[in-house]
Amino acid sequence: VPLDLSSVGSVRECAEVHLPALRLFRDGASLDVVVLNAGLLQAEQRVLPNGWETTVGCNHLGHFLLAHLLVPRVAERGRIITVTSSTHRFVSARDLPEILDDLMCGRRDYTMFGQYAVSKLCNLLFALHLPRVHGSVRSYAVHPGMVRTDVVKNMGAFLRAGNAIAAPLMKVLQKQPGQGCRSILHCALLDDTERTHGRGEYYVNGTLGWRSTASEDAEFASKLWSLSKELVGLDEKKQ
Repeated sequence: VPLDLSSVGSVRECAEVHLPALRLFRDGASLDVVVLNAGLLQAEQRVLPNGWETTVGCNHLGHFLLAHLLVPRVAERGRIITVTSSTHRFVSARDLPEILDDLMCGRRDYTMFGQYAVSKLCNLLFALHLPRVHGSVRSYAVHPGMVRTDVVKNMGAFLRAGNAIAAPLMKVLQKQPGQGCRSILHCALLDDTERTHGRGEYYVNGTLGWRSTASEDAEFASKLWSLSKELVGLDEKKQ
């Protein structure tokens, strides 16, 4: 199924045209698990035609819209698992008002890792607020660990060269993609009979992980939710 998370049109077409056309949905089935897994690192700041900054647009807003459109197809007590990163801790709670005021880095200084951390914090806050809006959905956030993928492809030449030189060591230290899936599968298969489960918990290596104070800010999560709805063009009268 084609999907470009940087495009509102592509996300809508995926959720409203391509997925409903699958036999799975024609037969009336629902989704038990949705995994939001895109992760983009962008060396240079780029603004998309729709006005989104690329990193936040792909890593947060595209997922936000996709999840919103898929919620009606998610089974009762189905799970939405958002893949985030421990780098969210690079964002201080005192920076939250400035980030909310300038999510797209129009005035804030742009750095590749800094904006990536902001996008991953957005993932955690989305996971935290989701069950408060859609109570029938179980929501989890997962940091899969250091996984060796091609996320480095948009880094600058210097960092790509360093990554290539360190590749033999990094292959030992980093997980392979299959290993990185384990925490995602843990949340997908977790026994959630307890009411406290699926309320936006943050898992690392199959256990509850340490998260930043900023990522637990329910008020900011609510404000980010409202801003995200505006940025993706959702009707504020609808959930």
